[in-house]
Amino acid sequence: MLDIIFQNSKYSFDNSALNLQYFNSGDLHGNDNFRTQNKSLSVYEILQQINPDLLYSALAAKLNGIPVPLTAKVTNNCTLDIITINETQGKSIYYHSLAFLVAQAVYELEPETQLATISTSKTHCSLQFIVNNIFAHNTELVDKQLTQVIETNVAIQLIDAFQKEILLETYPSLSQPYAETILAQYDDYDFVPVAVHQNFVLPVSHNTILVTNPKQLTGFSISHTVANNIYTITLQLN
Repeated sequence: MLDIIFQNSKYSFDNSALNLQYFNSGDLHGNDNFRTQNKSLSVYEILQQINPDLLYSALAAKLNGIPVPLTAKVTNNCTLDIITINETQGKSIYYHSLAFLVAQAVYELEPETQLATISTSKTHCSLQFIVNNIFAHNTELVDKQLTQVIETNVAIQLIDAFQKEILLETYPSLSQPYAETILAQYDDYDFVPVAVHQNFVLPVSHNTILVTNPKQLTGFSISHTVANNIYTITLQLN
């Protein structure tokens, strides 16, 4: 049994129900065999079984006190807690996730726009782009595109991708100053931690946590400024 302690209550999950059996017909020796593979539950799946309403407020979780994304697999008995927007850690996850989707929205509108910096804190996030003045003043279009990106509600995935050269050839969004600065820290054959949302990719720090449900990124105000071809977008919770 897999035992989970959540909010002082114990929940048990039958490990045998998580075993998948595969029937292999005819191996090299002419034998038919069964193979069994264990399937781990994700934090998201566990919360869904405990109380689906928790997924409206959970931005991430803690397993034995260690912050993890909702996609993290649970393989051992543990204590489970959720991280919400009411906590400092939750605000950090919120702003990191929102900044990533803002970068995606701008890139989808104008791929030649160059993401220069992203900065986040517990009170706001801010992104700077190198742009032409015509595009930079079309702020309504940016706001609309960001709304569309969020409304797709496709999960932001975090993966260790191999290798840098292949990444650069596959994802044009990595050919921006912000991404290039981070990628410069890696050798050509290193695994690179990246965030992926649809076809948009940016490198991230190790142990980065982002939201699983982008629709949770609501309740913010957005401001735009332009100076010397630098377009700044700042977002903060209302």
